[in-house]
Amino acid sequence: MIGSRKAYAAGLGVALILGVGFLGDVQGQEPSGKSASSKKKNDPSRRVPPLFGDIGLTSEQKEKIYSIRAKHAGKIAELQRQIDDLEAQSLKECETVLTSTQKKMLEDRRKIDKEQSEERASKKKSAKSSK
Repeated sequence: MIGSRKAYAAGLGVALILGVGFLGDVQGQEPSGKSASSKKKNDPSRRVPPLFGDIGLTSEQKEKIYSIRAKHAGKIAELQRQIDDLEAQSLKECETVLTSTQKKMLEDRRKIDKEQSEERASKKKSAKSSK
């Protein structure tokens, strides 16, 4: 039950981040040939929400949307930090229930998981560089 709640919370956090625009609709973006500063280019609030790029937004509409998203970005980021803090606190509390043997097993599994994640990231990086 706690695992599904955590997965839900994590999924919600990811959805929140995606909603902020990390994966915003690229079609709604200005072409990179324009003289936009690098800060604006990397700013999630300078993206339109998913699917908005397919509906023919005018430049004026895009600017209004950017302003709206920038207005809410700070609050969304703060809420995400609160979610992260609560998840960490919950995990710490859950670990207090474990026996010393279970804590050791969990530590070992985390170490293996971290090594596997690093290995996958390394393979992904080398695959990208070979393209």
